[in-house]
Amino acid sequence: MLNIIYDIVVMAVIYGIALSRVEGDESRLIAFVVAALYATAPILLPSTARFTGAKARTLSGLLAFAYFLSLAQILLSQNYVFFIVCGIISILSVLASAFAMQAIVFFSLILSFFYMTPAPLLAFVIPVCVAYFIPGVGLKEIVLHKINHYRWYFNSYVGTAANNRNDFRGLMAEIRGQRRANIILYHLFMTQSILIAAYSLPVLFVLLYFSVFDGTFLQLVSDSPVYTFYAYLIVASSLLFVITSTRYFLFLGEAERYFEYSFPFACLLMVPLVSSGRLSILFCVGLILYQVTVVLCGLFFKYRFEYFKAFESFKPDDEDVELIELLKGLPGDNQKILVIPTKCAFKLATLTPPESGMKYLLYFVTNKVDGFKYMKKAFKHYESLDFDFDFVCSEYGIDTVVVLNDQCKVLPAVTQEFLAQGAVVGRNERYTLYSMVTGG
Repeated sequence: MLNIIYDIVVMAVIYGIALSRVEGDESRLIAFVVAALYATAPILLPSTARFTGAKARTLSGLLAFAYFLSLAQILLSQNYVFFIVCGIISILSVLASAFAMQAIVFFSLILSFFYMTPAPLLAFVIPVCVAYFIPGVGLKEIVLHKINHYRWYFNSYVGTAANNRNDFRGLMAEIRGQRRANIILYHLFMTQSILIAAYSLPVLFVLLYFSVFDGTFLQLVSDSPVYTFYAYLIVASSLLFVITSTRYFLFLGEAERYFEYSFPFACLLMVPLVSSGRLSILFCVGLILYQVTVVLCGLFFKYRFEYFKAFESFKPDDEDVELIELLKGLPGDNQKILVIPTKCAFKLATLTPPESGMKYLLYFVTNKVDGFKYMKKAFKHYESLDFDFDFVCSEYGIDTVVVLNDQCKVLPAVTQEFLAQGAVVGRNERYTLYSMVTGG
């Protein structure tokens, strides 16, 4: 419900701005069509962002929209009271969403370059720096958490969603290997940033076409400070898209997400196209229908193949149940369990009764307990097969290890040496169970 409210607020503001810039009998219709282009955009409607609960992604879009509108008042109208508004929104954006924080910083940096003034960047940095040192705000913990996030992901994103992003070689290998069609389609349309942008941003391609082939439109935009500001935001998101699509900057998040923050302004740039007659309302209605079709197809694909697959993977099977019984039968209480690879610990943890007292070493990321900080020491990456065993044993008291059998032949020497210090106390077709207490 909150997601809908956030989006309605943005839509209402877009409608109001569009209405203020159009005259004539069709002004309300044009404003409505522009707002509808925003509401139906595939780039804003991945099924995990709007339909599966209240999330920071939607709120961060609203905050960024308000921030850029306030920034426009500073840059275009010299209304410096809006520095206060930008400061409040800056602090709220950091508290609401780590991705919004970095997006606003990057956009502000690029705008500072375009306008040759530090004002956009300072409007964000100064209030955040002040709030950083105010006890009880909680901003310091979030900023430190994000810094550790960057440091860990830069070197350790193997096994994460970023690892499969824009992996064209992996995609071609799957096609040559004749993988199932749904797997190939998933990687084509869910992990390739260029393709995602291509089918999710028809409005952007319309603007690009007129910018290249219609000099009058380009002149109209350059003559209007407001439209120029909107265009700068789109250029900024395009630059960030290109940079974060490269392998070395994948840790900065999904490249196409940066378009979410400039998209309201892309819709507003449609106003002069439609109001001047260069683009018909009927064409815009066609764009809206296309966007709705893409969103519905995306939802079907997600729920049909991805979510169901995820639910299936967490259903217990005989090997899982047998392992849990073996763990419960070990001498002593409150076992501290390391699973290799660690990502498999989540399934076992969901199947383990809370009253058993068993605890798994999991990767977790919260601001209060900064997971990325300890992960730098405990985990090289999500699918790591070797660890700093002295650290994890002394820090977390690991006394039991579960290893997937299909990984046993590829375990690095340091892991094999560590396991040799324990004793095999159980085994089934999937898992081998080691006790590090009974070993010699």
